[in-house]
Amino acid sequence: NWYVRIKRVEGGYVVRSCKTVKFGKAMEIAREIYLKMLLAEQKGVYFGRNTFNKMFKEFISELNASKARKKRIQHVFDRYLSEYFNAVTIESVTDTKIKYYFDWRVTYWQRKEDEGNVIPHGAKKIASENTIKSERQIIKQFMLWCKDKGYIASVPRMILKLGEGAV
Repeated sequence: NWYVRIKRVEGGYVVRSCKTVKFGKAMEIAREIYLKMLLAEQKGVYFGRNTFNKMFKEFISELNASKARKKRIQHVFDRYLSEYFNAVTIESVTDTKIKYYFDWRVTYWQRKEDEGNVIPHGAKKIASENTIKSERQIIKQFMLWCKDKGYIASVPRMILKLGEGAV
């Protein structure tokens, strides 16, 4: 396999596998990686392996919140966010991906039950509007943190359509 090693403007290197043994294909992939890195640096965004889960764990460790709030955020991450977003890069979290997350999240426990899993006592098969709003606030807080840290250039809007109108 061919690898690419690209020097960062701020120092250090980006090293990636091109996942091919063909030189021509490797050069094409190397150019794509270089252009993505260049574009990120021009936007003032850090280019790297910034997965949602990796960044969220860092966010929680730096979070200045009450013990109860931290516990709630950790629970939402462990149960839902980490399962859904997993290895998705933080830069690729868009309005559409977040909309799909909330569609997935609303029926999380219904799907689990339909798959034959035992759902925890007190878990609602369909998440309430307040639960979804609360989790939207957690994601928004996280995405604002990512923007402040320079991991993303802008924060998705996160408009929800629950019940009658947009939230």
